[in-house]
Amino acid sequence: MTVWIAFALVLAFVVLLAMDLGAFGGRGLAHAPGDAAVWTCVWIVLGLSFNFVVYSLYEFKWQGDELAITQALTGRQAAEQFFAGFIGQKMLSVATVFIIALLFAHFETPLKGQERILFWGVFGALTLRAVFATAGTGLMATYDWIVYFFGGVAMYSSAALVAARHTNRKVKRNPLVRLARRYYPMAPSAGHDVFFVRQKKGRRMMTPALVTLLMTQSAALVFAISSVPVFAIFTRKPFIIVVATACACLGMRSLYFVVAAAMERFRFMKIALGLSLAVVSLCFLFDPYVHVPFWLTLTVLCLALGSGILAACFHHDAVPLLSPLAQDLEELGAVSVKQARRVVILTMGSSLCLLGLVFLLTPMPGLLTIIAGLAALSTEFVWARRWLKKLREQTDRLRNSIFKSDDPS
Repeated sequence: MTVWIAFALVLAFVVLLAMDLGAFGGRGLAHAPGDAAVWTCVWIVLGLSFNFVVYSLYEFKWQGDELAITQALTGRQAAEQFFAGFIGQKMLSVATVFIIALLFAHFETPLKGQERILFWGVFGALTLRAVFATAGTGLMATYDWIVYFFGGVAMYSSAALVAARHTNRKVKRNPLVRLARRYYPMAPSAGHDVFFVRQKKGRRMMTPALVTLLMTQSAALVFAISSVPVFAIFTRKPFIIVVATACACLGMRSLYFVVAAAMERFRFMKIALGLSLAVVSLCFLFDPYVHVPFWLTLTVLCLALGSGILAACFHHDAVPLLSPLAQDLEELGAVSVKQARRVVILTMGSSLCLLGLVFLLTPMPGLLTIIAGLAALSTEFVWARRWLKKLREQTDRLRNSIFKSDDPS
């Protein structure tokens, strides 16, 4: 792969993940479940749009000779593997935020504390998934026995998902919490928005917020290990694995507020997640002996997840799971039409502008596409109107100069 393509992809993912975590003070990443649902859809569409990038890299050999030789795939094959890997990794993202929501409900963490813990919890989950996405294929190629370790952890994760409730979180059994208690005693009373407090004698003590964070990281580690069978059953190409994992991890912060608000209807959904992970794990473990077709595994995975979504929409639990946002849903409110409109226009306009920049390198009408994108953005953003005005002025000057040069007089 050329240096410039690799640098552009890394930069794009870093910026997008920073936006997702709110590093730029993103107003669009609202806490209202409706706003969060809109943003979640935007992140999913944006992640799936990278399928065109993957297709082009392999179909038109933009990735360079070295990658073309070591990962020989057609554009269609690469796109199919990316799509399947994206679905599997997004499934694990839903499972991760579901466990985080259960922990917040168990500890009765207020919204202010959830925001702080969620930032570091999502950041840790992203880091762990990136590590195992990068190293997983190499570990399996080096150590044959580690396949059974990855498969066993994934089977454990599936069973834990099916049995998970906000009332059965075993704090004292968590290894990270037990390790932390060796060095920091538990504060008798402290807020949920700080991790450490100091007593009168200057001794540092950990708070329930730190315990919650440690338990979220334990769950994130288990799902990061489980991600290896999920992508390995569909592809063993490192580039596709890394890109699919990064795209599927986009929007985890927004996804949390969607899942947390829908916890009362999530019982069948968590069962579907657990069964889907179990199916993928079994296919992964038995793949050396009985190879399951690529399309069959993906079909079963999609059917299981789709059934869980339908059951969550139309079935109301008699004994529902407790939502960590139960006390804040009325305050958070529903999605505002204006905010949703801004998000959609920003996504569509930015996509057209980026597509226009790519078209400038091809015979396609790149300048017209950029103008269309700026025109869409200008309906909501002042800076887009200024850029569109300057671009139109430059276009008029260029057109006038051309017509003057063609004038025989």
